[in-house]
Amino acid sequence: MAGLKERFSLRGLLFLMAVIGLACVLVAAASVGFRTAQVSSETDRVVSVYDPAADDVATLSLATSDMQRGLSLFVLTGSEDSLRPYIDGERRSALALSSLERLVGGEPEIEPLLTAAERARTRWIDAVARPAIRQTRADRLDAAERLVTGDFARTRYERLVLATDRLGNTINGNRSAGFAELQDLSRRLSNVVAFAMAALLLALLAAGYLLFRWVLRPLDDLRRQIRTVAQRGEHHKPITPTGPTELAAVGRDAEEMRRQLVSEIDEARAARESLEGDRAGAVVAAIRRELSTPTDPAVPGVSVHGEVSSAEGVLAGDWWDCVAMPSGEAALIVTDIAGHGPEAGVAAMRVKHMLAQALIAGAGPEEAIAAAAPFFSDELDRFATLAIICVDPVTGVVRWANAGHHPALVLSPDGSQRELGPTGPLLSWLGGPWRVSTTTIGPGEVLLAFSDGLVESHDSSRAQLGAAGLVDLYRSASLDGADPAEVVRRTLALARARAVDWERDDVTLVALSLREKIDSPQIPVPRPTPAPVP
Repeated sequence: MAGLKERFSLRGLLFLMAVIGLACVLVAAASVGFRTAQVSSETDRVVSVYDPAADDVATLSLATSDMQRGLSLFVLTGSEDSLRPYIDGERRSALALSSLERLVGGEPEIEPLLTAAERARTRWIDAVARPAIRQTRADRLDAAERLVTGDFARTRYERLVLATDRLGNTINGNRSAGFAELQDLSRRLSNVVAFAMAALLLALLAAGYLLFRWVLRPLDDLRRQIRTVAQRGEHHKPITPTGPTELAAVGRDAEEMRRQLVSEIDEARAARESLEGDRAGAVVAAIRRELSTPTDPAVPGVSVHGEVSSAEGVLAGDWWDCVAMPSGEAALIVTDIAGHGPEAGVAAMRVKHMLAQALIAGAGPEEAIAAAAPFFSDELDRFATLAIICVDPVTGVVRWANAGHHPALVLSPDGSQRELGPTGPLLSWLGGPWRVSTTTIGPGEVLLAFSDGLVESHDSSRAQLGAAGLVDLYRSASLDGADPAEVVRRTLALARARAVDWERDDVTLVALSLREKIDSPQIPVPRPTPAPVP
């Protein structure tokens, strides 16, 4: 048995179990589906055909009796009111026969009986009822009475009643037979379901036994050996591969790795301790504070708030800034530098200061980007996306330059939105150029800037959040009129709750809006279509 386990492939075992399980499921599903279809068809036949047909026959019988009663009263009294049961019975009997024709008129066993009932009704009406009514209305009461009480009228009416009874007996018999067939099919369906469940349970038990005997037990043994060699002073003990071929291969790999790592354990421990020292932690904290602090957090007339979440707890390559320009504009900067960790953090800090100084000196968005571009021109693997958005709090005019960054969004209170798309390539050794585009932002509108890490996060079904999903989250987070900082935090909390890979990449979200009402008239600036990125 041990030799068989070592020669047996785990893939083969899983494939065999999958084939057997799939076959069982398909057979069970086909059987259950077939029986279910039979039960459904029979139920439909009984409920939709014979139940209403039985009701129609009862209606026909009662209507026939009402017709006879109303005709007799009319002949005896001559009062038109006494004829109403006949008139109503004639109408109801016609409707019942029409419904029966629609429901069971095509069945060979019932069709001749239905035809006989219709003929008997027509003959009684034409030969007895209507002539008697005419005689009564002509005040020939004796003739009408003889016509109604005579042997001919009695024979015609008895034939009508007999035809109706035969039709009703046949329909009720078919209805009872249908219920019996339905009970039998339901019992068969229950047996099929019970058999399928038993077969599935046996298959699961067999699969569980095989997994435990040939997979879990060898895996536990391998884990025990790995834990043993991981203990101090036990590194010299070899790992013996066991189990199926795949687990044995894992054991051999673990043994090879053990031999390679034995001589490096002390050095690795020393390196880890140095990285966890107080000095390194202080440097990381200082860089984080520098990147997370806006240059000018309070620009008159503008409300802005942003949050950055770094990937896997390391230094983020994402950052944002807000700078007060000499023109009175607020310059919002959102950047995503490739990579994480110390190198990306230091690069982000240098670019942040470079852009802030350029904007404080009065440079436009495209000029600031061009000033930062040489920083990325000397290394092929260094690149970044960048958006600079300048907002005039008085006129509402927005100027922006976008170097390959995800388009910012302007959300309007009426539910509409527009993008501030790219106006040039990302920052890399390829260079520019970059241009400026313009639009306006009014009171009540919100400008959202964000990084790819936010909109590319996935939920449990692997669906990305996307810009549309971000807008939905932001609008739902701001329904109660919370302040912008709280809305940004709520939006990120909602996005994180749906994401299964939140720490895969840096995440940035910034919201900007006008704090006060615009005093001077807005300048109507057309919204340009972003030029294609070279």
